[in-house]
Amino acid sequence: MGDNRVFYIPITRIVTGGKNIAGTVIEELLAGPRPGDILFSEIPPGTTLREITVADDLVTVDFSRDILNFRGGISGEEHLLRQIVLTLAEIPGVKRVQILVEGEAIIFPYGVSLEGPVETSSLLVNLLV
Repeated sequence: MGDNRVFYIPITRIVTGGKNIAGTVIEELLAGPRPGDILFSEIPPGTTLREITVADDLVTVDFSRDILNFRGGISGEEHLLRQIVLTLAEIPGVKRVQILVEGEAIIFPYGVSLEGPVETSSLLVNLLV
């Protein structure tokens, strides 16, 4: 016990129909865990989705600058990136995710780069060594 490992747990939510699946899943991710839930999110409250596009196997998601208000240093940046990419990777056909902040590809303050698309297959999940 006293372990600080983070596990990514897929969550299923029932939402009303719509054609923009990518936008719907990101809006649900931004809504965060339900009240009273033991789960947490690295995505800061107040972060909004500005735009999302799907072209072939690439999803480009543009967030408000509020996404930069996260806590947790380098591990917070990595967890935030994984939350978004792993969520979008659940959509059939999505293999790459480009994250923008106010329309720009950036490098987070602790060095995690959002300068290019992230291959969804490059993220290992719940690997215990």
